[in-house]
Amino acid sequence: MSMYSFTGGKLNFKAPKLRPLILPFRHIISSTTVLKTWWIIVLLGSSLPHAVDNFPKSEFFANKHNFLNVYFVKVGWGWTLATVGSISYLMAYFYSGCKRWIHVRPIVRLLIATAIWKIVVEFILYVEYLTASCSDTRYSERDSCTTNGAQWWRYEISGHIFLLMFASLILIEELQPLKYWPLIDDVLPFKAKLRELSTREIQYIRDRYPLTNFIVTLLSWICIIILTIWLVMTVSTSLYFHSIDHKLLGCFIATMAWWLTYRVWFYHVWPGKPSQGAVYSAVVREFNLRSARAYYRQHTSTSESL
Repeated sequence: MSMYSFTGGKLNFKAPKLRPLILPFRHIISSTTVLKTWWIIVLLGSSLPHAVDNFPKSEFFANKHNFLNVYFVKVGWGWTLATVGSISYLMAYFYSGCKRWIHVRPIVRLLIATAIWKIVVEFILYVEYLTASCSDTRYSERDSCTTNGAQWWRYEISGHIFLLMFASLILIEELQPLKYWPLIDDVLPFKAKLRELSTREIQYIRDRYPLTNFIVTLLSWICIIILTIWLVMTVSTSLYFHSIDHKLLGCFIATMAWWLTYRVWFYHVWPGKPSQGAVYSAVVREFNLRSARAYYRQHTSTSESL
């Protein structure tokens, strides 16, 4: 049974029940806001235990074996690829007008990010290898060093902070197009607003919108949960693990990795920034038109009151 009906030349359809849940993303935070937040958390979290005498330790978060760390952070990149990859793929496919050559772009961006993540992890391990030493020079291996009561030292850049910050920045970057998603309802019924597409392509998109919207809505809320966990675990790591220079270096590497990809590479050359295509252009035009109308009404009412 079709979810669409024609009334007065306009195509109407019954929206899925989950549609309102996506509304928080109409005012989605920017990646620069996330960047500033993570730096503030690391700076304050690293300083607080030293500034407060007898700073209390949480039995849960101070334990590196807590379930959030074991089942989320330890496999954090997998969670990032599964959630962000799925929603980015669906949005790119739909925003492009279901063009098969465009929807591979988010996959390529995430593959590039994965390569960078792997390179950084190997770099962190290499730095640890180069700087590792035992307080007792008779031992050169960690196990023999600690077993015999000596201390094993190495310069350990915080891989946790790097992962949590880089993954959060990627998540927010890839979800930016969601702020236009609710406006799809206002452009789908009108062919004039999708002038780059043929009638057949428009109908193809309309038929797939209800299910796509339902899945994107669910995935967007899963992404909110993941981002919240990354935030909580960043606070935990800042308070209880690593020294401040280790954490700040992890922040710096994550910042540079994000900036070089999403602010330089993807903004200027292929695979491009998140979401492109005919449907995306249409909803952006609708968004800008509504913003201009709202500004005009506000400006007019202000002038009349004066």
